[in-house]
Amino acid sequence: MFTDRVLTGHLWSLSVEEMFYLLWPFVFVYFKNLRVKIAIVVIIVAFFVRIILSKFHVQVLAELLISQRADALMIGCLTAIFYDLFADWIKCGRSNLKAMFSFVALGLSLALPSIIEQLNLSHFYYFVNTHYIIAVLGSLFGETGLVSDLLIAYVMVASINIKNYFYYFMNSSFMNYIGKLSYSIYLWQSLFIFPILPGVSSWPVYAKLLAILTAANFTYYFVERPALKFKERFEGPEPVRNKKNVLSPNGTT
Repeated sequence: MFTDRVLTGHLWSLSVEEMFYLLWPFVFVYFKNLRVKIAIVVIIVAFFVRIILSKFHVQVLAELLISQRADALMIGCLTAIFYDLFADWIKCGRSNLKAMFSFVALGLSLALPSIIEQLNLSHFYYFVNTHYIIAVLGSLFGETGLVSDLLIAYVMVASINIKNYFYYFMNSSFMNYIGKLSYSIYLWQSLFIFPILPGVSSWPVYAKLLAILTAANFTYYFVERPALKFKERFEGPEPVRNKKNVLSPNGTT
């Protein structure tokens, strides 16, 4: 998966996820009192590793090492650890104002990486004869930037805990459908977005999106869902969790 091929290059992130699944449970169980500090240290180290590698134009290492995603994973872990506190903080204040900010946060998390890419700041091989400030901007606001990761964390918690129009939007049938297919969409998107298959590059955008959704549905219903059902045979009972801060689908606690 360590490749620059357009068709399979994006799958390197699955290797990063597997490394996380191997390492974090060990930290979670055997270093319970240190896991927050470890997560914070990893976030800081990953941030500066990206800056250093990008500054010295080490393109492959800068873009494909675990440091490119480690801070995002640790922000997710910290969000889970402090979920109840985060949820209580999000619930404070006016519901409509929080909904508006949630939409803004969602938009920024999607727009900032594209803006940075257009400015040639998120692709580290563009950093030629530049100062560290450019590398810092890319590591903060780029595709895997800290700011984008924090905005996504806010959006995820807000979509569960604030009963307003943002809550209903994020929990709508359409968003649930996209979420269900998200993994399959991720696997197939390069095949149709980039000019790999003959003639596909000339397809209109709606045709490419339809092709991605068709392939994703096939993968989900004939591969992913059967695999999930097979996995359930080996699962134990669900752990009991404090759900005082989580809204049920009808908006009650």
